[in-house]
Amino acid sequence: MPNTLDVSRTPISLNHPHIGARAARANLSKVIQAARFEGKIIIITDYGEPAVAFISIEQLQILDLLDRLAREKPKLYAKLVEQYAQIETPP
Repeated sequence: MPNTLDVSRTPISLNHPHIGARAARANLSKVIQAARFEGKIIIITDYGEPAVAFISIEQLQILDLLDRLAREKPKLYAKLVEQYAQIETPP
């Protein structure tokens, strides 16, 4: 069952480091090290807009687990997303 929840409005945290695509290309080894060894999520921007993110393999494994949860237990996943939204959204 495909994920039917709309997470497109989930904001990208401004706490993650941002780097332009050109600078990321010039400093690729540093970007990889920051994601891999420091666990940082590095946002790569294209013309000032977030385009992609570098994440560690461990973080990817968590995303894969959440994707599996969304497919296999959609009600539980929906509840999890709803609870997260309540944490992230100030009253």
